[in-house]
This record gives sequence, structure tokens and C-alpha cells, in this order.
Amino acid sequence: MKNSNFISKMKIECFLHFLLVTSLSYCKNPSLENPCDPNHSDYYEILLSKIFSGNTSNHCGVNINKVFAPIFFPSPGHYTEPNFITITTFTPGATIYITTDGTPPSILSTPYLSSSSIWRLAGQRIHAIAIKVGMEDSAISEGTYSILPLKTGQTTSYTVGDDASIGSGLTINYSEPKVDQNFPNDYTTFDQSTGII
Repeated sequence: MKNSNFISKMKIECFLHFLLVTSLSYCKNPSLENPCDPNHSDYYEILLSKIFSGNTSNHCGVNINKVFAPIFFPSPGHYTEPNFITITTFTPGATIYITTDGTPPSILSTPYLSSSSIWRLAGQRIHAIAIKVGMEDSAISEGTYSILPLKTGQTTSYTVGDDASIGSGLTINYSEPKVDQNFPNDYTTFDQSTGII
């Protein structure tokens, strides 16, 4: 009788153990089922849909009533070829303001309207902020660019190491004169290296 009780008890324990292992294998990680968990498949989709629809209510503790900080493209740094700096923000309808004199940008600063040549802004620390009415101002982004200087155009060499013998720097690269759309009698020439018209 003792032996049969022991066997019955063992069978019950084995069965319970089997149930426990089986139920655990079907369990889902509760954090992955939480739409507030950044690992959840819908987390960023919900966040972006709120932003682009203009819904500024908080999303899982994230303040989406704050404008996204400006992003520089290409990234700040040193360049050996001409390029143009573009500054954007992911917040639709926000205006970007910049300074290059070291002061923090504000709504009173210069509005960023179009891309600018790295050559024009080289050596200046650019500070940018994005502002939209009804939302909290973005954090300030900053960046510094540098680029090779322009060639002087000297072609006759007078001594070893002068500009004609080294020939360093960017070559000035003018486009042909084009008719101005608003003033048909006026022509403009664009230097692609510097962005100067």
C-alpha cells in the first residue's frame, strides 16, 4: 500500500512538473506585450503616427510636445570636396533658427531657409534650434565644418613651396552665366565650390 501511494504521488508530481514546463514554454514576455516598451513592434509606429498627426499628448512618458532637435547633413567635420549643409527637423511645420556667433539661437535669430555651402560657414560654430508654436522648443544642436581653402589661381612659380608649385586647395568651379528668371536681361554665375553667386 505504501508503495502504491508513493507511485501515485510520483505520478502526480511528474504530471504537475509537465504542466509547469508546458505552460512556461507558452508564456510570452510581458514587457514585449507592452506598447510602451521600445522593443514592442508597435512602439515607434504609434509614436510616429502621433507626431505626424499633430497629437502632442505624451506617449508612454515621452514628451512629444517638444520639437525634435535639428539634424545637420552631412555631419559636421572636415571636408576636402565642396558640399552643402542642410539642417532639418522631424517635426512637421517647425522653423529652424541659427546663429554662428556663439550665442544661443532663438526665434529672434536668423531663420534657416535653404542649404548653404560649407565654404561659407567653415570655421564657424553653427547653433540651431527648431521652434513651433504650441510646442516646447527643441534642444539646441551645434556643429562646426571645415574645408580646404580655395586655390589662389597663381600659375607662375617664383620659389619652391609657393602656391603655383604646390597647387593646394579647392579649384574655383564656375557654371556658365544663366538668365535670371525674374530679370531676363540679367545673368548670374554660380561658383559650385563656394556657393557664391
